Amino acid sequence: MWLKEEVEEWEKEGLIDENQAQKILSRYEMAEILPESKSRLVTVISILGAVLVGIGAILFVASNWQKLPDFLKLILLFGTTFGTYFAGWRLEFDTKSHPKVGHALLFLASIFVGAMIFLIAQLFHVNANAHWLVLLWFLAISGLGYAFNSKPILGLNIFTFALWTMLYLSAPRGFYVSTFEMFMLYLLLGIGLYGLGHLHTRIERYSHFRLTYQGTGLFFILIAYFYFSLVSPY
Repeated sequence: MWLKEEVEEWEKEGLIDENQAQKILSRYEMAEILPESKSRLVTVISILGAVLVGIGAILFVASNWQKLPDFLKLILLFGTTFGTYFAGWRLEFDTKSHPKVGHALLFLASIFVGAMIFLIAQLFHVNANAHWLVLLWFLAISGLGYAFNSKPILGLNIFTFALWTMLYLSAPRGFYVSTFEMFMLYLLLGIGLYGLGHLHTRIERYSHFRLTYQGTGLFFILIAYFYFSLVSPY
């Protein structure tokens, strides 16, 4: 029993990670049953909870947005976003007391960044449909997936880039981009993402991001192929 308490203390202090703790305990038959499955379940539930909380918070603020003064809106937006980032960082990297919850909060804060950008744009009477707002969201969180070692944030970063390209190409301009050409660009994006995933296998520190890139790359490739199978281009 004392060994289990010691191992838990080592894990809290950051001397060993969760997998190492489980290996030590399993050697003396004190490990929890199905630790990996439980860990993954906690991660999925934490991220799902973060998404639902984020959506609820955005809807609540949006429903009462017009009633708040401008200075209070800015304080609320910046305070909520950076406060969520700080809480997530502290739980996952500083105290390491609740790393799964901290990870979910960091992902939630990255969603808040997008909401903050669009609401501030609305506050200053900027067209919320402007494609460059999504580009700004992409740039604001680019690199955070690597900084926080977060697959969900990296996936959100890829999603914002894909959304920006769609909005940019569909915006009125001097030239016309057909649907076929748009899906051809998504095919190229998918191939590029799949190639990036393969490159990550050469970097041991970031090799676990391979599936994130290749999974999203295959998604865009298959969507493009599905469209091409339904039409007769040119």
